Amino acid sequence: MKRTLLLLIYTISLPVMAANYPTQSEFYADSVNAKKFESAKNSGQLAKQSEMYSIGCMQGVKTDADKKLCDCAAEFVKTVPEKEMFYESYMAYTIFQDMVAAKREGNTKQYEALKKMSQERNGLEKRIAATCG
Repeated sequence: MKRTLLLLIYTISLPVMAANYPTQSEFYADSVNAKKFESAKNSGQLAKQSEMYSIGCMQGVKTDADKKLCDCAAEFVKTVPEKEMFYESYMAYTIFQDMVAAKREGNTKQYEALKKMSQERNGLEKRIAATCG
């Protein structure tokens, strides 16, 4: 189920460009990213993320414990500020795409480094796991 949550985080991620990994403040210091955030916010795309997360999570439910985890995670996602959600989506999507590219190219060293970095990040996935178990 935790793997399902991770995949859902990647799935709901907003596809934005750049293959580097800025901090949240660096990310928003770039006017292009700030404009993308405003565009996503104004289009209603950000408001739909918690709903998309809940629907996606429930599709993987097999037990009552899974349902409780999904319910908790869906509520948690609703509390994440929009700017943070957009940034976390950017990071999850970018790292995931870079991992896919490294795997496809057979670059094991890069893939393992990205995997380690992803696991060590205190991103949304870890905070959901810490909150919801």
